[in-house]
Amino acid sequence: MASETTMPQGPHAPLTPRDRWLRHWRVLLIAATTIIIAIACRDMHFNPDSVHYFDVARVMLEEHTVATYHLTLASERVPSTNLYWPPLYPALLAVPLAFGASPEIASALIAVLSYGACIAALAWMVRTPHWAVAAALAFLYLSFISGLPFRAISEGPYAALMLWSIVCAGMAAAAQSDRRSFWLGITAGALAGASMLTRHVGLATIVATVAAVIVAPGIPRERRWDLIIAIAGGAAFVVIPWLARDVLVNGDLLGRDRPAGGRSFDSNLMRLAASTYLFLGPLLLAMAIAALGYRRRRDASLAEPATSVFVTAALASAVLQIAVVIVSQTLYFIDEPPDKRYFFPGFVSVLAFGLALARTCEPPREALRRWPLIALLALPIALGPIGAVHFSTDVTPRRTAMDRWVERNTEPDALIIAWRGWPFRFHTGRPVLEAGQVADPPLHDGERVRRFLEEFGDRFSEVYLVVQSDQMQRAVANYRAAGLTVERVDTIRSAAHDYDGPKDVEVEFYRVELPR
Repeated sequence: MASETTMPQGPHAPLTPRDRWLRHWRVLLIAATTIIIAIACRDMHFNPDSVHYFDVARVMLEEHTVATYHLTLASERVPSTNLYWPPLYPALLAVPLAFGASPEIASALIAVLSYGACIAALAWMVRTPHWAVAAALAFLYLSFISGLPFRAISEGPYAALMLWSIVCAGMAAAAQSDRRSFWLGITAGALAGASMLTRHVGLATIVATVAAVIVAPGIPRERRWDLIIAIAGGAAFVVIPWLARDVLVNGDLLGRDRPAGGRSFDSNLMRLAASTYLFLGPLLLAMAIAALGYRRRRDASLAEPATSVFVTAALASAVLQIAVVIVSQTLYFIDEPPDKRYFFPGFVSVLAFGLALARTCEPPREALRRWPLIALLALPIALGPIGAVHFSTDVTPRRTAMDRWVERNTEPDALIIAWRGWPFRFHTGRPVLEAGQVADPPLHDGERVRRFLEEFGDRFSEVYLVVQSDQMQRAVANYRAAGLTVERVDTIRSAAHDYDGPKDVEVEFYRVELPR
């Protein structure tokens, strides 16, 4: 009789609440962490890179081309089609902008979706909720100490594409059918290619994914070559049209030329060491402590196809991402030092590598019985991001009297010449001729300004030069010496755009015209 009243244990047995939670733990984890990210992204910040991305998105919507009205004296077209960065992130921003979203809402939406997708990819790499929760907490830690989620920059979509490329490659290696394996390989390659269309360092993702398929154990020989072709073909399908466009339109393979390096290799290595110690160190320490309590499952093997690809691709990605940052910082001068933002993709790859290894381990049950203590210790990591934005430096360009003057006194298609003039473009929508990067020609070069206006002046109804305090005082005399008509039209007091600058500056506005 006892056997008749015992709850059935077969595949159709009723699920307990615990079983239901375990069945949907990934969905619950992704939803919870996405809510945290959404709260943290309630106040988005914009730096000069953000403003440039939004300008490209605006031009995409208004003129149906990939270009920018952030012009320099080296620009060969108006709007300029030669960009510093690839176009995918502006294209993503353009979607919510097309539906009337503000820049704040558009950037927050892309950030929440991107970082939620990263959590989903990391959770997909592990088999148990214990490691997935740890992965989510570690990812939140890496993300928010870098300040990336609440800044409108491209690292979020890039990291999501990078991680899902690795996931799809692993799934392709473990697929039951050759057809499914091939299409997953195509998807992995396309995602890797899309990462390169987000940031040029995405080339490391393509190389790492292909290299993993070449050297990872456990993949049948006949499938290995099919996967290599599929991944390479998917990446080429996405990347080659953009590279061909750059060559044909601009004569450059990877966008605008960068100036010569301004830091030594030794200096960059020291910055890498400091960044690794400060930001990657706690993650590596946590992994080491966790590894002491975990043991290898009896049925686990690093040669299992999906695990082998995850491990190999994530490790190769980490090495290549960090190496590319060091090499690029050595060859080119970049305004910001190679800190946590630049190394973020490499650090996330290290996290993915640790999770891939964890697929072969099982947690110690003794430690899991202390889950209230573990949850209490993890709570600051989970909730810290919500207040992180308040402890970061906001360099969003303030709207000032200068912008209001430009809106009241100039036509919508007027050209504004100003040192680091990107805030004018952001707040007023006017095209700007600016300088600020090391390699940009100086705006006080009257002869070059005259040649620029002779070639492109018909694109603008009027041209104004903005001079703040002692900035560009030489410009007025040099423009007149070059034959340009320069007439002062107003002088005002205004707050500076730059938060590092003085609080109040004297601003002079000059109308600039070619000689009749």
